[in-house]
Amino acid sequence: MKTIIVKNLTIQFDSFDEGADQHTALNTLDAMNEVLQERFPDISPQIFVNAIDADDIEITPQDDDEELELPDILGTRKL
Repeated sequence: MKTIIVKNLTIQFDSFDEGADQHTALNTLDAMNEVLQERFPDISPQIFVNAIDADDIEITPQDDDEELELPDILGTRKL
C-alpha cells in the first residue's frame, strides 16, 4: 500500500447564501469528505480541514455578468 498526498489543492464552490463565511466553507468541506468516503470506501480519501485557517479561505462576491477565470496548466481559461 502507498499513501498519496496532493498538496496545494484549491477547491472552489459557489454559495448562494448571503451570510456565507468561513464556517460555511468548512462545513462544505466536511460534506465533501463524507461524499468522498462514501464513493471511494476502498481508498479512504479525505480532505484535511484541521490545517485550514482564516487566511486559507477567500470569500468574494461575484457579479452575475462577470466571467470567472481559473488558472490552468496551459494558461487561463474562462468559464
